[in-house]
Amino acid sequence: MKGQEKKVCRLRKAIYGLKQAALQWNKQFHKSLLEMGFLRCKSDPGTYFKIIGEDLIVLLIYVDNALFMGSNKAQVLAHKSQLMKHWESRDLDQAAEYLGMRITRDRKKQTITLDQTHYAEKVILRFGQENCKPVTVPLPTKYNPRPNSNQDQSNATLCSYYQSVIGLLLYIMLDTRPDIALTVIKMSQFSSNPTEAHLQKALYIVRYLSSFQDLCISYSGHGNQNGLCAYSDTDWASDIETSHSTTGYAIFLGNGIVSWLSRQQ
Repeated sequence: MKGQEKKVCRLRKAIYGLKQAALQWNKQFHKSLLEMGFLRCKSDPGTYFKIIGEDLIVLLIYVDNALFMGSNKAQVLAHKSQLMKHWESRDLDQAAEYLGMRITRDRKKQTITLDQTHYAEKVILRFGQENCKPVTVPLPTKYNPRPNSNQDQSNATLCSYYQSVIGLLLYIMLDTRPDIALTVIKMSQFSSNPTEAHLQKALYIVRYLSSFQDLCISYSGHGNQNGLCAYSDTDWASDIETSHSTTGYAIFLGNGIVSWLSRQQ
């Protein structure tokens, strides 16, 4: 209005699409879960849990996707119905896929497997590696990438393409493929200034995925007394440029891996 140009509107309700909307939605959703008796996991804010006697209910939240699980199916269904009374949502029944991960159950064997086969297929097709020659390791033996010396200066097109390869590989590595953790993290260090040689080695990892795209993580519900086991190791100053070491760990619950990491010190 003329003469009142410096005034602004106060937002009283979050509107979908605004940058404030996601936080406001999360606050309201968090409030609803607290009213239902759920507690938020301190180490992972997207995980909520509720203990009822000897039963445990776990709720995973990612943006507006929710996944219920628990030791008592009746309790799980009851709490899911209660949540749906507060929030408009669709009940997709038994989980078959979550955030690109396929969930497969074998109730007779009491196993659950997680894989990203379909997602890996899209990555392989996107970068033209569907008919490539099979490889047995994520990177050639004894290959040690060197940083760009600027003699082969990277350009915007190469940099963008390289980052898209690494970004998609990171998503697969973080969710279901610990076998490529070391190589993907190593190659991701050159995302800001890659060379054509770096790109070819990143595509080499995609070739490895094409050769072993059906690998999955399996969890068994019986017959395993291993409990919680953690393995950790580090090499000795393997980076020839910085003399830094690379540390890695893998944590297993029973026979299934639940957490892994590869990181340069």
